[in-house]
Amino acid sequence: MGATAATVRTPRRPPVSPATLAHLASLAAGFLALLYLNRDQWFAGDEWAFLGHRGLLHADRGLFEPHNEHWSTAPVLVYRALFAVFGVRTYLPYVIVLVVIHLGLAHLLWRILRRSGVEAGVATALVCVFVLLGAGYENLLWAFQIGFVGSVACGMAAVLLADHDGPSDRRDVAACALSVLGLTFSGIGVTMAMVTGLVVLLRRGTRAALATVAVPALVYAGWLALFGKEGLESHPRTLDSLFQYPDYVWRGLSVTFERTLGIVGVGPVVIVGMTGWLLRRGRAASSAAAPAFAGALGAMGLFLILAVGRTALGVEQADSPRYAYIAIALLLPALGLVVGEVCEGLGAGRLVLWGLVGLIVVHNLGLFRSAVRTQADQEQRLKARLLAAASLIDSGAAVFDGGRPAADAPDVTVEGLRTMTRQGKLASDRQGTRADRLWAESALQIRVSDSGIRPEAPPLVHRVTGATQQAGAPGCVTFTPVEPGPEVQLTAGQALSVRVRSAGGGEMTVILAVVVPESLTGQPRTFVLEPDRPHYLDVTAAVDFVAVGIPASEPTEFCGLG
Repeated sequence: MGATAATVRTPRRPPVSPATLAHLASLAAGFLALLYLNRDQWFAGDEWAFLGHRGLLHADRGLFEPHNEHWSTAPVLVYRALFAVFGVRTYLPYVIVLVVIHLGLAHLLWRILRRSGVEAGVATALVCVFVLLGAGYENLLWAFQIGFVGSVACGMAAVLLADHDGPSDRRDVAACALSVLGLTFSGIGVTMAMVTGLVVLLRRGTRAALATVAVPALVYAGWLALFGKEGLESHPRTLDSLFQYPDYVWRGLSVTFERTLGIVGVGPVVIVGMTGWLLRRGRAASSAAAPAFAGALGAMGLFLILAVGRTALGVEQADSPRYAYIAIALLLPALGLVVGEVCEGLGAGRLVLWGLVGLIVVHNLGLFRSAVRTQADQEQRLKARLLAAASLIDSGAAVFDGGRPAADAPDVTVEGLRTMTRQGKLASDRQGTRADRLWAESALQIRVSDSGIRPEAPPLVHRVTGATQQAGAPGCVTFTPVEPGPEVQLTAGQALSVRVRSAGGGEMTVILAVVVPESLTGQPRTFVLEPDRPHYLDVTAAVDFVAVGIPASEPTEFCGLG
């Protein structure tokens, strides 16, 4: 008898649905679109604190010290690693990290929506809006925001792992670890750990929830005790602020919906409608829909926690796009359930849904375009001026180490630029315009000191406006204001130093100016003169004129003139 070979057939995987393919395509398209929108962005603001003052060794501030009130160890490590490889020659690697974390969060939200019972088409449509959420542009156009985005991504990954029935297992251990990791990105990790705990509370009860939040709570409390308490003192808190907390929470939620949907006044309507829907479906909170209920409560908790630290700055501070981004991420599962139910009741529900999604995406892209232009202009201007300052320092020109190369980047120092130049961390092509160089000279080659410098020749008085002048001791002239805005214009050479004494004290403004090959002025520098005390105005820039605005109240004496 011949043996018959049995054929073993491997079960075929179900085909990928069109909605799933659309979701994956939206992530790919979003990656390309976000890189394009970020093409002209550059380092700004708090990024320079990470680049210039934080690190593993020989840093001004350690890895665990707070940035403002945030635990920022993870972003600091990311920035230091990228800086070691790329310096500040290009912003692209920093943007790629931000975009990858953001798109990872978008995919996590899609999976949470699907697990919560939201139909694939609805989940894909809502995540399409989130991928290009112009209402939250701050978190997508500034790589520094990996702190906030990273905390939310870690929190949503923890929610996905902890959202199950039955006893605790390895998934809960991983969720706990992710919650701790989220805390090291920013203070938003506190809100996300609470949301994870709420999901477990709804699904598996109090004991499991306490076990889920215990380790993150202990770790964060330890960090606060050892390092973070100084950050809690950065914002004042008063009894009057307490009564503004409800306004802050309401405004934050309302503006989030209005900015995302592009309809003025729609915020309260959506809030009331969602609240009513969630209350009516309260029995579903213990099911796979738990993340929707926990996320909605988490959005309220987010603005409440922010209110504690931010209300003193004004209730309108809740309007910030960075908070709208987080709130939408938290509210998306609940929105998915509401929208899905509405679509089921409509005959052409999906067509209506995709039509609305298209309008909302176009609206958010409009918000993006406006923000991109504004931020790119500011950051490219800063880039040109910082590179001009680095070029000035590298040229061997006499600069004052206490000067700040750019007022809108206070963490950048002369020594920091000198070190980055020496290490090859800056762009090699640093040829800016004469206007950029003049701004750098204004920042680095003007000071008021107690001793002065020794110029090659004394400066001459070129023009006086708004004041009379009277000669005194040799080389000294007293200027008495007679009109608002008195100004003394001095001719300058390679350097000048004059002794200035104001009888009544006040502010002195100094502006550098050139007239060849074109008329340009640098940034005004303002110094405070103490009454009847000698100060030395030192300028080492090679410019044509130095315009000095003197106090308008009392006479001011200049000595050291030609």
